[in-house]
Order: sequence, then C-alpha cells, then structure tokens
Amino acid sequence: MDIKLTKEGGAYTLKIDDICIENISIGEMCTLSQVIDTDVFYREDVEKYLKDNGLVISEEKFEEILDTYAKLRSDNDGAEYGMSWIECLAEAFESIVDDDDSD
Repeated sequence: MDIKLTKEGGAYTLKIDDICIENISIGEMCTLSQVIDTDVFYREDVEKYLKDNGLVISEEKFEEILDTYAKLRSDNDGAEYGMSWIECLAEAFESIVDDDDSD
C-alpha cells in the first residue's frame, strides 16, 4: 500500500494507491485520525480486554465502553497528561459496570 500526504496552503491531499482525496482541512485530518483510532485500535483494545478477562457483553454495552474509552483516551492524551491507555480502558469498563449496578 502506497500512502502519501501532501500539503498545499492550508489543505492536505491524501493519496492511497489509486485513491486521491483532495482539499482536506486540518480539522478533517484530526477527525479522520480519531475515527481510525476508535474504529481500529481502540476497538482492538476493548476486544482484547474482553477476551483476556473472559467477559461477554452485548453489542450495545461494547459500543458504550468503546465510546467511553475513546473519550478518556482523547481527554487524557497519554499518561504524561493524565491516565495511561490501560487506566483509560479499565475506567471505561468500570464506568459501564457501575452504571449497570445503579439501575
């Protein structure tokens, strides 16, 4: 896979093999990055946590945990500024379990 990102003025051009997306703003690049992080990397973290802990949850709960985890990761920006990714993941699971216990 050949990926190239170029910048002209205030806009970016993203080329992936034969696909070319032009005039992408920095805000759109940030949004794209967040979507990739959440839908690929954070999803893998949640799936691995479930497997490692022998947990089975509904798809709805999975999405709630994933959304909470993504928000915590974004808010904390790494362990240097707040919680580590592992702490964010644990907190995401705890917050959903705590919400279920209060129902």
